[in-house]
Amino acid sequence: MSAFVSALVPGESSYFVEFGAVAQAVVKAAPGRVFSVSALNYAGAAKFLQLHDLAGVIPVNAVARVTWTVAPGLTVIVGSEFFGPPLAASPLLGGMPFATGIAWGWSTSLAQYVAAPLLSGLTQIVYA
Repeated sequence: MSAFVSALVPGESSYFVEFGAVAQAVVKAAPGRVFSVSALNYAGAAKFLQLHDLAGVIPVNAVARVTWTVAPGLTVIVGSEFFGPPLAASPLLGGMPFATGIAWGWSTSLAQYVAAPLLSGLTQIVYA
């Protein structure tokens, strides 16, 4: 099994996890919101986890909406301090909006997307 998707609270948010079998994936091929990201780098060099506002494959040299540097052997956890909390009146209105879709990729470049080797890291995203 390379990826797992589950609804945390039906109608509110979902949980995506990828265990390193692919260098990039589409989490949601429609507009959505990201609430948190967790990334573990198993590679021997720093890698860059990128989120893109796309509903398909991330093209080489695409500029990410947001990028995190993940040092070798370390985990980066980014939550509501960065993305903003779900709003009490409507939990689906919190987080960071993505107008087209939510795609992620492990990159060897900070500035643009250059696919990292497979098994670069574990990726977890909570989204709606």
